[in-house]
Amino acid sequence: MAVTADHLRADLRVTLLRDYEGPDGVRIPAGAAGTIRHLTMDWKTLVLTVEWERGEPPGREAMRFLASTRMRDFFSEGEPEPPSRPIPVTSSGFVLRSAEPRPPAAKRVFPAAGQEVAASDNVWALAAAGRWDEAQAQVGEVLKLGDRASWLAGELGLAAVAHCAQPGPVYAWLRDAATRLWYHWGAQATSGGDGAARSLEIDPAVRRFKEIDAARKKAGIAD
Repeated sequence: MAVTADHLRADLRVTLLRDYEGPDGVRIPAGAAGTIRHLTMDWKTLVLTVEWERGEPPGREAMRFLASTRMRDFFSEGEPEPPSRPIPVTSSGFVLRSAEPRPPAAKRVFPAAGQEVAASDNVWALAAAGRWDEAQAQVGEVLKLGDRASWLAGELGLAAVAHCAQPGPVYAWLRDAATRLWYHWGAQATSGGDGAARSLEIDPAVRRFKEIDAARKKAGIAD
């Protein structure tokens, strides 16, 4: 699960719609075209970095925007382009699986047996589409497998981070779903020592969300 911003995602070929001049002196004229390869969000400052490749041979450039910037004002809708190479992505202390785009919302909730990753992605997709009841039902399908709460909490935590700079309820729903799952997993501890061990995973995640919430509030991003 990767960071997305408005319509932008990794491996999308786009055209710059207006001149860009960054805080580090980078200047790129309107009309320049390239392929986005990497999106990262600094959760402390809520600054989005867009890395793209352009030119022959392709060279990388980084553009930085405040989270409140409308990406559609700067970039065309774009067309998908195959990745030049796999790029690991990290954001907000979570290690993301890959630079894949946000999955489309599935048409139905499906059993998770044998397809846990697809089911997790479906929770994210349904939530991103505002289909809250179905997203929660898909969470239930994953939990039917047993011993998946902490794993799914981590997956939904990644999804929440991908939406942390976007206004609207998607981030908050994913954050709350992940938090509930972490606490559900913590409540299943079989001893004090087991509970203490689980808290080492739960507490940093909950703390991270509080930091992101504070940054969102400071930036004026509403749920």
